[in-house]
Amino acid sequence: MPHSLQDLMDALGRPRIAVVGDMMLDTYVRGDVSRISPEGPIPVLRVEKREQRPGGAGSVAAMLAGFGADALPVGLVGEDAAAETLRRLLEAAPMDASGLVSTELRPTITKARYLGYVQSAGRAVQQIVRVDEELTHPLSVEEADAVAAAAESALERCDLLIIQDMGKGIFDDELVGRLIERGARLGKPVVVDPERRESYARYRGATCLLPNRYEAQIATGLTLRSDKDYARAARQLLDDLELDCALVKLDRDGMCYATRAGEEKRITTQTLEVADVTGMLFTNALIDNETYLFLFGYDPEGFAIDHFRIVEGQSLAEARSVRGKPLILGRRTAESMDLTVGDALRITGSVFRIVGIYETGSG
Repeated sequence: MPHSLQDLMDALGRPRIAVVGDMMLDTYVRGDVSRISPEGPIPVLRVEKREQRPGGAGSVAAMLAGFGADALPVGLVGEDAAAETLRRLLEAAPMDASGLVSTELRPTITKARYLGYVQSAGRAVQQIVRVDEELTHPLSVEEADAVAAAAESALERCDLLIIQDMGKGIFDDELVGRLIERGARLGKPVVVDPERRESYARYRGATCLLPNRYEAQIATGLTLRSDKDYARAARQLLDDLELDCALVKLDRDGMCYATRAGEEKRITTQTLEVADVTGMLFTNALIDNETYLFLFGYDPEGFAIDHFRIVEGQSLAEARSVRGKPLILGRRTAESMDLTVGDALRITGSVFRIVGIYETGSG
């Protein structure tokens, strides 16, 4: 029986996981804001750094590759420079990106985030604006056929298939139904991270459904405030959609799941108040990691903060005893700022002490 998170990850081996969904390219433009434009009441961002990462379903595939899985991304991209960059990033993860289908009818979905800080004041990074480029109308017949063929090919080769539905047009009821039905015939689990929608009928018969708290509220019509509410929502989704498992992700409150075998469980996390100047919540990485373990038959309870050895950092007890406010950074941010565990950082007049550095697919 593995006794640490690293042991658990090693015990999983290298499962082959197909990720079918809305592929995106995320761009982060960072810089210093030191003045207001004379043209209007808007900040002027002096660009110092640009960074690009896989986004959407691509981010999920990259995270899985970071956990040691053999990821097979499947999705639709344009015939443009953004698609070339996305392919290159995915292949560098590394993974086989041959499942990305090209189309001239729509661009690759891109999201550009502009983030600024006031260097002279030592203030934390803040997002100024996000610019999206996307077309989300239904796929043409040719596009739909090509995506379906790539998805079914990946399903033949994988151990588990994830449907990452972000509502950007790649999925319709027919494609989702085909993948769930074919997965059942092949004896391969089909896991769905659903779109935010009132009806989840298209996901009927999937192996496992992974809505977050808000999505579960919309789909069930329930208000989720207590452990009893969480269990009721999971059980309602399980029964209504004929699932093997329904798992509701509860961000800082952990998760709750129910299974067809009659098991219900609430998995909690230990809360540690941290700041993250990258704008990404460590909680999200933690929940993703717990879900990954759960899908392969491990109970992740107890492997939350105490065992975040997938990052460089201190134990929970050590983190709570530091002078200054505890701070967790993404590895890329730490490297760009030449910071490591134990270093201090002054932000808006407060002293923060770096207690951990995490590394996921979206880093």
